[in-house]
Amino acid sequence: MTSFILLPVGYYIAADASKYRSAATLSTPQLSAGAQCLEFYYYASGEGQKEITLNVLYFGSRNKLLWTHSGDAGDKWNKVQLEIPQENAKYKVCICVTTCY
Repeated sequence: MTSFILLPVGYYIAADASKYRSAATLSTPQLSAGAQCLEFYYYASGEGQKEITLNVLYFGSRNKLLWTHSGDAGDKWNKVQLEIPQENAKYKVCICVTTCY
């Protein structure tokens, strides 16, 4: 099982790694332009290939891959802290997970 918690709100997504192929996405609402800090936890343990990506989708502009993880991350919750770069466009943050057994 691969899960995420987006703090402080407490939303999560899960992709079942025991299925042949599973995918899930969690997006924020539209956010105002400007630098932001993002903190979340992920759990990616056990068999099966796992890929987690975090993209920033800028409105009227480009998309930017901000973070990625592949494979087993151990039997624990892993903390990630990122700064979303300053841009002059509103944006959404999108966390995607895919698994393949």
